[in-house]
Amino acid sequence: MRPRPNRAALRGFLALVIVCVAWWQGCQWNTDAEMSFERALFTSAADSTVACFRIPALEESEGVLLAAIDERVPSCADLRGNRNVNILLRRSDDGGRTWMPAQRIVDLPEGVSVSDPSFIVDEQRDRVFLLANLMDHDRAPGQYRFVITHSDDAGSTWSPLRDITDEVAPSTWVDDFMFVTSGHGTQASDGTLLHTMVNLQRGTFVLLSEDHGLAWKLAASPVIPADESKIVELDDVTWMVN
Repeated sequence: MRPRPNRAALRGFLALVIVCVAWWQGCQWNTDAEMSFERALFTSAADSTVACFRIPALEESEGVLLAAIDERVPSCADLRGNRNVNILLRRSDDGGRTWMPAQRIVDLPEGVSVSDPSFIVDEQRDRVFLLANLMDHDRAPGQYRFVITHSDDAGSTWSPLRDITDEVAPSTWVDDFMFVTSGHGTQASDGTLLHTMVNLQRGTFVLLSEDHGLAWKLAASPVIPADESKIVELDDVTWMVN
């Protein structure tokens, strides 16, 4: 097993790059040699057929940076009010200096939208998971479903979507306002995969898998009030939702 990278530091660096790209016309810094680069990874100005891109997720897998985002086609509305939301992904294998063309890794028929991408990297299996929320506006309007896909080649290809809603959400929650939080989950030191899910009526819950993503379950104790929180493991192996 490889040493686990400092993902908090990585995400902080990536966030800085995005802020620089978004607000400056040239973000520059010195290392061994002067270098400057900027890149707008997703922009509706470059694709007039898309209303907007929202809800970015950033991770690293096997030395490759992964940036995912909602492609909100007809409008900028969230999942409940949008019939055509897809998930796009761009990859960089040189530390963010250049990025490969966007992949539409989730694109379902109109009326079935998928939103709020979030990554978990399984360092023990060199596998990266992407979780998201799904709504079928024609068959089950207003009902949120949780879906997952994974990649074993640092995001080049992805498995078919799998619906894990019935594994983690009681049937009495079917009409609740609930969703997996966007951005990222984490892997605990014992290998457990962890992610947060918000049920606005009931609290923030932790989804977990103890078998590298084969099966998922819901931790019993919620955090109240509910918010779009994240989970991390502290140095003493305590899990913290914050």
